[in-house]
Amino acid sequence: MDELLISSLDWELKLPILLAPGMAIAVFMFLFFRKKRLAQISRLPGCSPDWITLWGLHFSWVGFAVFFLLSPYWGVQLVAIGCLLDIFDGKMNAAMIEAGIVRSALDRWIGKWLDPLADKLRGLPPLIIFCALGGIKLWVVLIVVLPELYGIIFREPITTIPALLRYPRDMPFMDRLRAEAAKSPPQESRASWIGKIKTMVRDFGLLAFVPFYLHWKDAPLVADYVFLASVPFGILSIISRKFKFAWLKRSSAHADPYFKHEDVL
Repeated sequence: MDELLISSLDWELKLPILLAPGMAIAVFMFLFFRKKRLAQISRLPGCSPDWITLWGLHFSWVGFAVFFLLSPYWGVQLVAIGCLLDIFDGKMNAAMIEAGIVRSALDRWIGKWLDPLADKLRGLPPLIIFCALGGIKLWVVLIVVLPELYGIIFREPITTIPALLRYPRDMPFMDRLRAEAAKSPPQESRASWIGKIKTMVRDFGLLAFVPFYLHWKDAPLVADYVFLASVPFGILSIISRKFKFAWLKRSSAHADPYFKHEDVL
């Protein structure tokens, strides 16, 4: 398949060849993994929503390694699976709620920050690699990465560290985490429409790098511009968390249902 991607075929033919398996996997997953089946799977070892998030992250990392070291074609397919698993962790959580499966306070607390952190860990390292390979300009990378780093530093679990240090020194670390998790009441933790759009645009930017890497000279996708398009949403996401503007609250109330992640705690 890699030979076809670097052949003299027009990019309009190469693109379906590259994307078809990932799209087929997506259709299969959405048709096969209904809520009842997801609730059953969640009871298996290593298959809780938090584990699904971690599996998705690892599929993405392995996919990037395969893309650069072994096979661009199969690397893209593994990354696609990682992105799909990132969607299904929330769907599994919703399925567990409908099935009456109770998650612990610690499990819910971890899930609240693990999903957005996994998004950043999935998207930022390849962005830096693409820059090193000359596919994306350094100033674009800095503009994209800085808001993301700000989001990591000023969100859980980083902001929880001072609270954990205030517990008695002889208190086990996991007991500290459980105590902090118990203070966080059950709440709706789905990603806002702003964060969803930012992630989708950034993922599309990763895909836009492929034509450059495979030397599709006639391909119209430009990774720089795609990544820059995600920056306003990253900044707006930070503003929405730090400030409570009435207009932003109204827009979120209208737009969030269309981007529902289905991970209501």
